Amino acid sequence: MSTKVLKVFESAEYNEFDLFEGDEKLGYYYEHFVHPEAGKKFDSPVFEIYYDNVSDDPEDPDYTTSIIIENEKEALEFIQNSIY
Repeated sequence: MSTKVLKVFESAEYNEFDLFEGDEKLGYYYEHFVHPEAGKKFDSPVFEIYYDNVSDDPEDPDYTTSIIIENEKEALEFIQNSIY
């Protein structure tokens, strides 16, 4: 089965991507350029990766597990090794 990354949102502050294997959504991640709460610009992108389940609603029993990784190479390796 082929895996794919689909960019679903793009802005100056962040990009959002969905991760699929076939038709099944495996997770999603954000590539942040600006801190979402403090508004401070990062020197390099920070990746906020959600996996295991696909709900982003904290009230949902299937609320996702997440991790924040500040290195792009490490983030992409984590996605490849832990999600697919």
